[in-house]
Amino acid sequence: MDPKSIHEKIIENVNKASVGRKNTGPSEHIPGVLRVLALRGIPFRLIEANSSESSKLNDWTAGAFPFIHSQIDWSKVPTHRCFEWRDIDDLVMRFQELLALMSTQTLVTVTWANALCPSLEMELAGVARIAKEIFEEHETSIDVHVFSLSDGWLIEMHHEGTLCIGYSVLTDYDPNALSNVLGLVNRPGFSGG
Repeated sequence: MDPKSIHEKIIENVNKASVGRKNTGPSEHIPGVLRVLALRGIPFRLIEANSSESSKLNDWTAGAFPFIHSQIDWSKVPTHRCFEWRDIDDLVMRFQELLALMSTQTLVTVTWANALCPSLEMELAGVARIAKEIFEEHETSIDVHVFSLSDGWLIEMHHEGTLCIGYSVLTDYDPNALSNVLGLVNRPGFSGG
């Protein structure tokens, strides 16, 4: 057998072995967000998809909030507010309003509802600076969660046009802790308990 044939067989075997495997590299799944983070010099920590840390974050979210299908069942979250958004500009504006009333130094996690997407850990101030890119990364077709493990709150952008914020049902929290945020969203276009 000539060397070329062996080389071709090795390539063929590598290609066969990689069929069915999905690329979980961050540059494949959130390239726009990573580019903007680098351009703006925003500090962050990447949490690889399918890592044990990623699994623990998913477990926390699933245990801390009641889900119905792929969305949080906000009717079962006592302290929450939701509103509808029409387009990306409306979504970003509402999201920025929520963030403006929270501590910008809070360490949060940003996740996309796609098992192949990595998550990001960063300060809320960084999230505020790239909110549009976070939502546009998948053209608002994939849900996004921004949450604080330490404070027990989560913001969910659902792809069908809702943006909700609330505290975990398992978290001991001060009922007044989100009073400014919940007060802000008590106006036309907002709903929730």
